[in-house]
Amino acid sequence: MSYSKEDVAPELVNGVLVDLSEEQKESVANSWNSPPQQPYTQERANAYPPIGDQLDAILKHVNYRRTQGDELVQDLDDIIAAWLAVKSQYPKP
Repeated sequence: MSYSKEDVAPELVNGVLVDLSEEQKESVANSWNSPPQQPYTQERANAYPPIGDQLDAILKHVNYRRTQGDELVQDLDDIIAAWLAVKSQYPKP
């Protein structure tokens, strides 16, 4: 699908619809038709370890720091407590 300036809707500014200039509409349509500017982003996303593995590693480290006496903000302390409760409820075989 290809977009043209006729596909560009007015912009909402302070609750009021404002028409863009013809040049602005053309620029927006051209940007929609252009390939992504950063092709490496999808490659990186596919190459990173799964998010669950990343979070598990971070939580293990934060919990280690907590056991060493480091003080955590309450929200993070609550997340660690919930994470440990799940691990306790569903232990590895």
